[in-house]
Amino acid sequence: MTAKAPRIFKVSDGYNVGDFLHYGFDNVAAAELLLKTNARYFDSGAYLAHLGLELLLKAWHLHVFGEFKEGHLIDDLWKKLMQHDNKLHLDKKSSELLTKIDTYSTLRYPNPAMPQEIGDDDLPGILKLQAAIYSRMPMEMHNIIAALSGVRKGGRVLMEKPVES
Repeated sequence: MTAKAPRIFKVSDGYNVGDFLHYGFDNVAAAELLLKTNARYFDSGAYLAHLGLELLLKAWHLHVFGEFKEGHLIDDLWKKLMQHDNKLHLDKKSSELLTKIDTYSTLRYPNPAMPQEIGDDDLPGILKLQAAIYSRMPMEMHNIIAALSGVRKGGRVLMEKPVES
């Protein structure tokens, strides 16, 4: 049985750098809320943090390469960007954080054989890594981020219904 080739997601197929950035930043923001709220939500918060950082790196891949491969390892996404631009690097602590946060993808499902530790004390590292990734993004991506709308996201208009008393 041959291994199935990973799916490729391309800008030419309609995938958009801005959408990935928007979802990525919002997922990390949601993770922050969950990690500040209650230990019951730590697994979900950590999973969202991983997803958010993954989307930021995939946005970067869309920007640089016009595509990204199927998969969820943020360490692999970062390494490919470093191969493309040898000036990119993370300090030792940030690299260790990236590896640790990569394990949060396992929180998607319960896994009694490999319980994953997560606590609210992990939040500063998550936010530090997000800032490190953001600060290394090309200026064109910063311009895309600056143009993101608080009321439009992923082709939708975001609205809240009035609360009736």
